Amino acid sequence: MNQLHKKHIKLLENIFENHLDSKTYIACWKFFKTDKSDIIRAEKIKKYISIKSGKNNSIHLEALENFKTYLKELNFSNELIKIYE
Repeated sequence: MNQLHKKHIKLLENIFENHLDSKTYIACWKFFKTDKSDIIRAEKIKKYISIKSGKNNSIHLEALENFKTYLKELNFSNELIKIYE
C-alpha cells in the first residue's frame, strides 16, 4: 500500500473503514464484462466499486455537488471530499 499516492491511500482507507495498514496487500480486478463494478480486496474484505481511468474517450458528467453529497452519505471525511474541489 505504501506504493500508492497519498490521495489514493486516503480513498482506500475510507472505503475499508480504516482497516488498513502499510503492510496490507490490496488486489483489484474486474467483476464481469457486463457489470460496471470492480472488486477491490484488502486482506479478506471485498468491496465492489466502480472507478474508471483509461485511454478511451468517454465522458460521464455528474454535478459535483451531487457527488459530494453522495460521498457525505457514505461518511467520507470533508478532507477527502475537498480533493474533488
